[in-house]
Amino acid sequence: MKTDASGSIQWQNTIGGNDYEELNSIQQTSDDGYILGGFSNSYISGDKTENSIGPWIVKTNTSGNIQWQKTIGGSNDGLFNSTDQRRDLFGGSTIDSIGYEMRTIG
Repeated sequence: MKTDASGSIQWQNTIGGNDYEELNSIQQTSDDGYILGGFSNSYISGDKTENSIGPWIVKTNTSGNIQWQKTIGGSNDGLFNSTDQRRDLFGGSTIDSIGYEMRTIG
């Protein structure tokens, strides 16, 4: 949901699949859209376009509509907890059959 300075809703959108999603990071991008980082526990369903669960990045336009998304990881838990528009970096962790792992995409 986006509000103006007085708290009036400008737009709202629900993003996700048919299971559990968690948002941990949001940042406005240079094109006035948003980059969202978190976790998805949904396979392809709803707005989810990739058949993978784990750390999930979603880029929206200025109206909150999805422009692209990427799920990174295996079949277990993980999340993106930091985004940096200036450097196109996304940091997080995932847990899968090979153990703990830190990934930075750039």
